[in-house]
Amino acid sequence: MESVCYRITNNGVFVIKILTQNKVSKYGFNVRWVTKCSRDLACVSFFYNKYSEVCQTKSVQFQLNSYVEPEYGNSYYTLYQENCPVDFVRNRKYDLCYKPFMNNMAKTVNTDYSNCDNDGYVLVSAKTDDAYRHICDQLMVTDEGNADYTIDGEEDFSMNGEWWFSNDEQMLAFIWGPDEPSNESDFYYVHLHVEDGKCEMQNTPYYYDSYYICQFQPYSDVEPEYDNSYYTLYQENCPVDFVRNRKYDLCYKPFLNMVYNVDEAYSNCENDGYVIVRAKTDDAYRHICDQLMVTDNGYGEYIIDGKEDISMNGDWWFSNDEQMLAFIWGPNQPIDVSDFYYLHLHIEDGKCEMQNTPYSYDYYYICQIFPCVSLHQLVSSYPILNNINCCLTSQM
Repeated sequence: MESVCYRITNNGVFVIKILTQNKVSKYGFNVRWVTKCSRDLACVSFFYNKYSEVCQTKSVQFQLNSYVEPEYGNSYYTLYQENCPVDFVRNRKYDLCYKPFMNNMAKTVNTDYSNCDNDGYVLVSAKTDDAYRHICDQLMVTDEGNADYTIDGEEDFSMNGEWWFSNDEQMLAFIWGPDEPSNESDFYYVHLHVEDGKCEMQNTPYYYDSYYICQFQPYSDVEPEYDNSYYTLYQENCPVDFVRNRKYDLCYKPFLNMVYNVDEAYSNCENDGYVIVRAKTDDAYRHICDQLMVTDNGYGEYIIDGKEDISMNGDWWFSNDEQMLAFIWGPNQPIDVSDFYYLHLHIEDGKCEMQNTPYSYDYYYICQIFPCVSLHQLVSSYPILNNINCCLTSQM
């Protein structure tokens, strides 16, 4: 049987386990339930009750904040595939890998497009009415309130009001609500509107603050040679959209949505179950710099872990109270001004160096997830984590 990876919710903690035919029995249920979900392309998750041995497959993924009345003895599993980030919804029937982002509301559609693009995603799009209905079903269990969710699609008035995706493909599937789409020229973008237990497509904004839905699609800025294929290393204890460097024991991702202060960067990583990136050697920081040089083509400042303690002779410390001993300072850095005691990597003119002098007040940031440790160690060290993306079993 093909290896399948599922996530289990247990006391509010997400854990990944690799399930194969020869080891699935150790987790308390028969392999036929894994096979049942794996073979059903519409299956996104399932409940298994170890007492009744009943399996209920679901076409949606329930979130930690979803209201689901658990039955005694139930465990919950969600489908995971290595080409889709573990915190995204994977629907194989409609070939979708997407995530509703509800952590920050955008004032404009352009902001929604930019937020997805900065993280290496695109706004979600689908090819069939049923695929959009599936996304609606997911939204109904993701958020308990009324909301608008921006998706990909724009009306072209010069072409008889046809709708087009941002990649210049024509949009042919719709689940319009009553009296939609509106013919007013101000409303030419599309969104999914959720209200009173209904979800439908609109271009009339009910709320001027919207959430958005991003979709994962592989991309590359490298010009390929003829017949070339490109591969990246993936290990089960590191999310697929993160960079895994085994030499320096790093698993990290640059986030290209801008923050306005250091505290916001720390908070964004923490809210996703990560920490701001830190390293133990100069060469490890040089590797991160090399990655940033191919991640962003322009100038940028990327917040990393590290703060100067003026009371201790200007020593630098990580947020976990370990002393920082590796540095790749730029010229005349660090400066001895008390306002600038946090750390970032600065990229300019093809160079990357460590600074505590801000060149701009808008920053990017880099989040890190640590390699697998025992569940007890991880929870006791970081009890605030809601989402632990860590496999506790080794790859078969």
